[in-house]
Amino acid sequence: MTAYWIFSSVLLIAFAVKLLLSVLGSKAKPSGRYDRLLDTAAERGQIVTAAVVTLEAARTGELEREQFDRQHSQYYKNKHMLERAYLGIPDSRTSYRPVLRYSFGGRNYEERYHSFISDRELSLKDGQTVRICVDPDAPASFVIVGDKASYNFLTQIVK
Repeated sequence: MTAYWIFSSVLLIAFAVKLLLSVLGSKAKPSGRYDRLLDTAAERGQIVTAAVVTLEAARTGELEREQFDRQHSQYYKNKHMLERAYLGIPDSRTSYRPVLRYSFGGRNYEERYHSFISDRELSLKDGQTVRICVDPDAPASFVIVGDKASYNFLTQIVK
């Protein structure tokens, strides 16, 4: 009988952890793997300092609407009802796509970041310096250190 309760408790805890991770998303996942990748990148000289040249701004709700349209337009013929329900709450947040200036491999670059970043995730300002992890095979590709939503690209950059 005791073994049954122990097994049930372990199963319940495992279910609760899985549910919590799915609700919180990537913010709750352990970052040890990404920390190791960033350490390896630093050892190889792939971490450099970049300056924020400018920030392209967009309303976060508009970006979410575009993403919703790309994901669901092929499945729903009349997606507007779903879109209104999904994105009907007014959103005053702003997201930014930074343009960064940096040097890597003896060359200078001024590149747009691959995605928009919510001001809640990472606060950036014109003229600020940030650390980036640069792909040595394609130096125009990089990930801003601290943009955890983009850390899945580290596996492609740090080989």
